[in-house]
Amino acid sequence: MVVFALLGATFGSIEIAVPVAAEAAGHAGAAGLLLGVWGLGSLLGGLAAARAGAARDPVARLTALLAALAGGHLLLTIPLGPLPLAALLLLAGLALSPAIAAAYSMVDGLAPPGTATEAYTWLSTGIAAGLAAGAALSGALAQAHGAGAAFAAAGAACAAAAAYGALRRRMLLTVSRAR
Repeated sequence: MVVFALLGATFGSIEIAVPVAAEAAGHAGAAGLLLGVWGLGSLLGGLAAARAGAARDPVARLTALLAALAGGHLLLTIPLGPLPLAALLLLAGLALSPAIAAAYSMVDGLAPPGTATEAYTWLSTGIAAGLAAGAALSGALAQAHGAGAAFAAAGAACAAAAAYGALRRRMLLTVSRAR
């Protein structure tokens, strides 16, 4: 749930940062298209991940994808015009769907027997809570410091998720292998 809350914070941050960046670049009307490009990156990454198949080490894959998300989203802090921003949003989105899929694929092995449905529900709760918190924090950051600060919040949330996965690696492997 922690990983999903942090991913939700990323979503909330991006949904604030992109319109602020588009407006600052003098292209406020491009915000929806730019968010769509981020989603296209996620779609393309998801298709590539589906072709790659299941991971031998799902915790390592998830952690690596979260670290890639952090790096991609931190690149967005560079103030750019709409076209370069679109390219970076496409790049930043590439690991999004694969990371979500990797996290979801671990749930059955981690949830106690008979609680998988509840576990999936908690993931949805985590992502919704994270989205709300990320949007609120990024709104305040963007108002005070501009889009770069909101993009930094998105990258920081992904970095925190990667760090959490790395710190919990042994427990996650032990629990998922015991089932």
